[in-house]
Amino acid sequence: ATDREQILTISQRVLDDAGKQVAQSDKNKIVVSAGQLMDLEQQFSLKAPDLWTLEHPTIYQMETTVRTGSRIVDIYRTPFGIRAFKFDPDKGFS
Repeated sequence: ATDREQILTISQRVLDDAGKQVAQSDKNKIVVSAGQLMDLEQQFSLKAPDLWTLEHPTIYQMETTVRTGSRIVDIYRTPFGIRAFKFDPDKGFS
């Protein structure tokens, strides 16, 4: 937290379980007032992602980097998996 307004640049990238980058966001510049909390929404598209299953629990990492000017002030990694499902009115979920 800071006691003054900050101009931050937020960038995100998705890493596969081998650490290879498979997607990235545009860099977003945001202005944050002192003590302010903000939400930032990003959308990513992964081509042919490896799905998380019990047999093959593929985990990706969302790496978020926060910069002020050229200085990195935070890097945070969020693990996640991707699942797929279908719903049929007669058969239910599959």
